[in-house]
Amino acid sequence: MEGMDVRHPLSTLGELVEAYLAHLRADGKSPGTLFSYGIELRCALVELGVECQLGQLTPERIEAYYACDRVTKTRDGRPKSVAGVAKTRRVLRLALQWAAEEARACREAERERTPAPKRRRAAKPVADVEP
Repeated sequence: MEGMDVRHPLSTLGELVEAYLAHLRADGKSPGTLFSYGIELRCALVELGVECQLGQLTPERIEAYYACDRVTKTRDGRPKSVAGVAKTRRVLRLALQWAAEEARACREAERERTPAPKRRRAAKPVADVEP
């Protein structure tokens, strides 16, 4: 991993959205995919907050987001299609999984860069010396 760019884990949802879309762009995803994923992720930003700390995204909070009107209903209050709701949920899940993998890779790279602690040898017994 020598020469690898070790990035620090992302801390906010806003940072995650920006980094995930950049990752998709670098991965060669189509402009349509980038556009639609951007819309879905902006929905999460509005509902959960740009400054939302990723560590505060508990399963309960994510489930509440998945069930909120912004995810499940259209602007005029009608239920969204099952496929539309599933896509909104899937995009956030994929982004969170990507962030977890990035954090794991960062920790592993840091471990590889940090030298292992030196082991101390047991002290040799000192022979009794008579004066």
